[in-house]
Amino acid sequence: MDQKQEELFWETLKIFNEIGLSAHVMLIGSWAEYFYKDMFKTDFRPEIRTRDIDFMYRNISIPDEKIPLIAALTRNGYLSDYNNRIATNKK
Repeated sequence: MDQKQEELFWETLKIFNEIGLSAHVMLIGSWAEYFYKDMFKTDFRPEIRTRDIDFMYRNISIPDEKIPLIAALTRNGYLSDYNNRIATNKK
Protein backbone atom coordinates (compact mmCIF):
# COMPACT_ATOMS: atom_id res chain seq x y z
CA MET A 1 0.00 0.00 0.00
CA ASP A 2 1.43 3.37 -0.88
CA GLN A 3 1.16 6.48 1.26
CA LYS A 4 -1.38 8.21 -1.01
CA GLN A 5 -3.75 5.23 -0.84
CA GLU A 6 -3.48 5.26 2.94
CA GLU A 7 -4.20 9.01 3.07
CA LEU A 8 -7.30 8.59 0.89
CA PHE A 9 -8.45 5.71 3.05
CA TRP A 10 -8.29 7.83 6.22
CA GLU A 11 -9.85 10.80 4.43
CA THR A 12 -12.79 8.65 3.34
CA LEU A 13 -13.32 7.39 6.89
CA LYS A 14 -13.17 10.97 8.18
CA ILE A 15 -15.84 12.09 5.70
CA PHE A 16 -18.06 9.14 6.68
CA ASN A 17 -17.71 10.15 10.31
CA GLU A 18 -18.44 13.84 9.63
CA ILE A 19 -21.71 13.08 7.83
CA GLY A 20 -22.86 10.52 10.39
CA LEU A 21 -22.44 7.45 8.20
CA SER A 22 -19.78 5.64 10.25
CA ALA A 23 -22.27 4.18 12.69
CA HIS A 24 -24.20 2.55 9.83
CA VAL A 25 -21.48 0.88 7.76
CA MET A 26 -18.89 -1.82 8.27
CA LEU A 27 -15.52 -1.87 6.54
CA ILE A 28 -15.11 -5.19 4.71
CA GLY A 29 -12.73 -6.62 2.14
CA SER A 30 -8.97 -6.34 2.08
CA TRP A 31 -8.85 -2.87 3.65
CA ALA A 32 -10.28 -4.35 6.87
CA GLU A 33 -6.91 -6.11 7.23
CA TYR A 34 -5.36 -2.71 7.82
CA PHE A 35 -6.75 -2.77 11.39
CA TYR A 36 -5.78 -6.37 12.28
CA LYS A 37 -2.38 -5.50 13.73
CA ASP A 38 -3.85 -3.09 16.28
CA MET A 39 -7.03 -5.04 16.99
CA PHE A 40 -5.38 -8.40 17.54
CA LYS A 41 -2.00 -7.13 18.83
CA THR A 42 0.03 -9.19 16.36
CA ASP A 43 2.75 -8.48 13.83
CA PHE A 44 0.27 -9.10 10.97
CA ARG A 45 1.04 -7.08 7.84
CA PRO A 46 -1.83 -6.43 5.44
CA GLU A 47 -1.35 -7.40 1.82
CA ILE A 48 -3.73 -4.85 0.35
CA ARG A 49 -3.73 -5.20 -3.41
CA THR A 50 -6.94 -3.41 -4.32
CA ARG A 51 -7.50 0.30 -4.61
CA ASP A 52 -11.22 0.17 -3.84
CA ILE A 53 -12.61 0.34 -0.33
CA ASP A 54 -15.59 -1.92 0.39
CA PHE A 55 -18.27 -1.13 2.95
CA MET A 56 -21.31 -3.11 3.98
CA TYR A 57 -24.46 -1.10 4.57
CA ARG A 58 -26.77 -3.51 6.38
CA ASN A 59 -30.09 -1.68 6.53
CA ILE A 60 -31.01 1.04 4.04
CA SER A 61 -33.90 2.14 6.30
CA ILE A 62 -31.52 3.28 9.03
CA PRO A 63 -30.99 6.11 9.74
CA ASP A 64 -34.34 7.72 9.04
CA GLU A 65 -32.82 10.85 7.51
CA LYS A 66 -31.00 10.80 4.20
CA ILE A 67 -27.22 11.04 4.49
CA PRO A 68 -25.72 13.19 1.69
CA LEU A 69 -22.88 10.79 0.86
CA ILE A 70 -22.43 11.66 -2.83
CA ALA A 71 -22.52 15.41 -2.12
CA ALA A 72 -20.02 15.13 0.74
CA LEU A 73 -17.58 13.06 -1.29
CA THR A 74 -17.93 15.34 -4.33
CA ARG A 75 -17.17 18.41 -2.16
CA ASN A 76 -13.98 16.67 -1.12
CA GLY A 77 -12.71 15.97 -4.64
CA TYR A 78 -14.20 12.54 -5.30
CA LEU A 79 -16.02 11.76 -8.53
CA SER A 80 -19.19 9.75 -9.12
CA ASP A 81 -20.58 8.29 -12.31
CA TYR A 82 -24.17 7.78 -13.35
CA ASN A 83 -24.37 4.64 -11.17
CA ASN A 84 -23.06 6.66 -8.19
CA ARG A 85 -19.85 4.67 -8.12
CA ILE A 86 -17.26 6.82 -6.38
CA ALA A 87 -13.67 7.43 -7.40
CA THR A 88 -11.09 10.05 -6.62
CA ASN A 89 -9.16 12.19 -9.04
CA LYS A 90 -6.55 12.99 -6.40
CA LYS A 91 -3.06 11.96 -7.38
